[in-house]
Amino acid sequence: MQELDTLGTAAQAVWDASCALTDYVRVRSDGTFEGSADHYLKQLPKGCRGVPTRKHGFGEPEATMNQHGADRIFPVPTSVDPSGTATMTAHFKLAVMGRFTPRLY
Repeated sequence: MQELDTLGTAAQAVWDASCALTDYVRVRSDGTFEGSADHYLKQLPKGCRGVPTRKHGFGEPEATMNQHGADRIFPVPTSVDPSGTATMTAHFKLAVMGRFTPRLY
C-alpha cells in the first residue's frame, strides 16, 4: 500500500482510528460510556479522541455483502462467537487513492 499511499493518508487514518478505538474501549471498560462505537463517534465523550463520522461505516450495503461478504468474515475467540468467526461490517474508511479505497474492519 505504501506505493499508493505516498502522502501517508491511509496510515494516518489507521492511527487516528486506533486512537479513537483505544479511548472507546477505555470509557466502555471504566463504565463512563455505554453504546456502540458508532454511537461513541457521533456523541464523542469529553476528552476522548474520535474520527469524523463520515470516516466510519456502521455496516455494508447488501450489494457489497453479496459481492464481498466472504471477505468480511474474520476469526474471533470462541468466547466472542462459538463458531470462532464473526462477520464484521463496521469499518473505517481510510482513504481514496484512485480506484483503491482501503478499509479497516
